[in-house]
Amino acid sequence: MMTISTHSWDSPAATLLITGEGLTPGDVTRTLGISPSLYREPTADSRFRPGEGVWAIQVTAGPHQGLEEALDELADLISGVLEGIRELEESGLTVQVDLSGRVDGRTRIPVSPHALSRVAALGFLLSLTTEVVPSERSEDLWDWLPAADGSHRAPREDEQEETGTPGDPAPVGVSLAVPESWWEFDIRPEGREATIRALVDERIRELPELAPYRADLTTMLRRMAKDAHDSGAIYLGCMAENFDGVPLYATVTVSVLGARNKQGVTLSTDPRAIAESLGTITPRREGDAWRKVTTVDIPEVGTAARTYGVEDVPVAQGDSRTLRMVLTQTYIPVPGTADQVVLVSGASPVLDLAEAFHDIFDAVTSTFRFV
Repeated sequence: MMTISTHSWDSPAATLLITGEGLTPGDVTRTLGISPSLYREPTADSRFRPGEGVWAIQVTAGPHQGLEEALDELADLISGVLEGIRELEESGLTVQVDLSGRVDGRTRIPVSPHALSRVAALGFLLSLTTEVVPSERSEDLWDWLPAADGSHRAPREDEQEETGTPGDPAPVGVSLAVPESWWEFDIRPEGREATIRALVDERIRELPELAPYRADLTTMLRRMAKDAHDSGAIYLGCMAENFDGVPLYATVTVSVLGARNKQGVTLSTDPRAIAESLGTITPRREGDAWRKVTTVDIPEVGTAARTYGVEDVPVAQGDSRTLRMVLTQTYIPVPGTADQVVLVSGASPVLDLAEAFHDIFDAVTSTFRFV
């Protein structure tokens, strides 16, 4: 049984979720020979993954059952069609296992090692979805990958919007160093596929034991690159490792933003002014989301504003469901301009290693240079 606190999931459910721009629900059903619990044709006006088709099998736990029972039943349902599911993933569709339920907004709900190992055995991405009312400071999951229209952050009335619409490309080049085991590649559509294939081939030559995971690595990198480019980033570095059967993910992105509010008024790019405009999040109890604001000195660059913490953010823009992430965001004024800021952002869903990832993101950001 799952070890829980005095509170637990309400209506726990396990879902196999397949999505993608080219997804046709009928084709997925024919490929797998299983009828979905729910499906949707691609539609641009959907609040959940607009423009993408959705095909899902969902198992909701019965009375006196928990999340693990729902997950076990889902795993049994799809055990005979795993090869077909992986073929769909290799075709470019996104496949994930989503564990969900309703919880008190300030309740910490552990998930047992058995549940995590069962998902790891399936070999698909894992997401945890809790139905809660977002706090007033909840931000879009990709806040650290700003939206192209500058709508990535809706400031409170009492705070300044430190970064508005993305600016023109930086008037000088930028440089950033990540650990050798990380992945760096061209995220532009015209160069993305060739670079990803070359990187995966090179990594497998170095580490032949990764060969069985070629399709998984390619799919993951393709999705990360697309999300980063679509959100306005000019650089993406990512970590994807497996530690004792537990997947570890992290990304670092670089974006150039225009320091203007929604009315087009130019805002100060002084790091201290930016820091003063950023809101903190104070946890009420252990396990709550939190955010701290500070300034840091980057060698050969100077002072920059920074936020770091563990935050609850919506799964997608306009979606009430939230995902908790480790976030470090550093705002660096672009020299020679009065209205541009470089945003270096680090993020990971691995909350148990939050302190370690904040240190990693700090170390990576400290290598940032204008060239």
